[in-house]
Amino acid sequence: MAEDPGKNNESPEEPRKRKWLVVFLLLVVLSALLFWLLLDRRPGINAWEQTTVPYDSECAEDCKEVGELGEFHGLDGAILRYNPAVDDPIAQWGDCMESILACMDAGADGATSPEAKAALVNNCVAQSTCPKTCINRFARLTSQKQEDVDAAFTDVFVGDRAWCLPVEE
Repeated sequence: MAEDPGKNNESPEEPRKRKWLVVFLLLVVLSALLFWLLLDRRPGINAWEQTTVPYDSECAEDCKEVGELGEFHGLDGAILRYNPAVDDPIAQWGDCMESILACMDAGADGATSPEAKAALVNNCVAQSTCPKTCINRFARLTSQKQEDVDAAFTDVFVGDRAWCLPVEE
């Protein structure tokens, strides 16, 4: 007797097996997505050392006067003060950026080609006071091409959602 081509020849177990296979594949995809998100999350404030001297907007203790503002947004005569001991994540990020910029200033005269400029930035980041997690992330993303260095620097240090940009608590 010939089989009817329009008749479903599946056993009653086949739809159930297919259903569990789809559920299993969906779970694998969701697990991979979750793993990727956790693996690539930005450390934000966790990349920085614990704060020992927090920022004080009143600058009540140990502050140094930098100068006086002229006419600037209605703050005529305002005195600029800062506390060099503040070490919150934003201050640490500032120190990190300053170490990179000081290194680049020192080597800028010798870096005339795009490749030399890229190498200078790569070396300065590697020698910086930045957290090792930030330096390592930059090293993984960069190359000897200027556009790759620019993209890596933005992604790690200065972009809107930069990997090592401090986040507010």
